[in-house]
Amino acid sequence: MTSVFIVDDDPAVRQILERVLKAEGYAVRSAGDAETAMAAIRSGGAVDILVTDMRLPHASGRELAAQLRADRVLKVLYVSGQTDASESTRPLAGDTLFLAKPFSRADVLASVHALEARLEPQPCCDLVDEVGAPLAPR
Repeated sequence: MTSVFIVDDDPAVRQILERVLKAEGYAVRSAGDAETAMAAIRSGGAVDILVTDMRLPHASGRELAAQLRADRVLKVLYVSGQTDASESTRPLAGDTLFLAKPFSRADVLASVHALEARLEPQPCCDLVDEVGAPLAPR
């Protein structure tokens, strides 16, 4: 079961995200700020996907994700209702998505499903050399 950790300082948003993801069968935990989230995640329990607001008390969502990625593989869905051009257009890694608030249930699920799919190991035949020939597994 994929585990999701939600970090948002708005209790209503956090509760909605929890309800939507739990109904889809995800293991969900949450916190209202980066400091509490960091302590909870580091104290134990797997986290496959971090869903975090960009602007949080104590640290930004980007800072939180960077700190957590220092010692684990982690997919990240950034959410924010206060987007500006620098945040929403900043390049994101392949294991990271951005979702602007307000968002729908379908938007959240599509984003989390997309990140979840990236958790699956890729078959060796998808690897190709510069001329498009399949590479052998290493």
